[in-house]
Amino acid sequence: DKAKETVRRCIEEYRFFGVKLNGAQNSFFIDDPELSLPVIEEIAGSGKLLAFHVGADAPEHTHPFRVAKIARMYPDLTILCVHMGGVGHHDLTAAMIEFAEKCPNLHLIGSAVRELAVTKAIGALGAERVSFGSDTPFAPMHARLAMYRAMLDDDFTPDQRAAVLGGNIARVFGLAL
Repeated sequence: DKAKETVRRCIEEYRFFGVKLNGAQNSFFIDDPELSLPVIEEIAGSGKLLAFHVGADAPEHTHPFRVAKIARMYPDLTILCVHMGGVGHHDLTAAMIEFAEKCPNLHLIGSAVRELAVTKAIGALGAERVSFGSDTPFAPMHARLAMYRAMLDDDFTPDQRAAVLGGNIARVFGLAL
């Protein structure tokens, strides 16, 4: 109940756009029926966003299949998948992309992932469901942005580049650019 009240306060009083749950850092299963799902239910009921750390540092807690399970339970809830499975774990990023193909409410954030994973995600989902991520302060923002610009320069249209580099996340957050 305290966690649900904290979510309500963050959304109503502090005007958060949503809440991120990090089962890797905080050592819990993101689909735990007693710990996580009541909090997720509160977020879903608010109409705000839910973000998950989906990373290789604790795949048992944050595996893409757990994200997809929640996405199917709450099909009207927009879920941001930060890290897309994590760098160096091609099976997890591939799984995240595959689940996102089946769950249209999943939006992938390409922070701390390999460039190839981001381009594969764009190819599979379309540019409108993938957004730039830097993982700052763990990676310098300017370096990640330069990498994204170079990665998107040749094979993508100006509209696709603009979408991935800011337009998508602005739309998801309900902001005007």
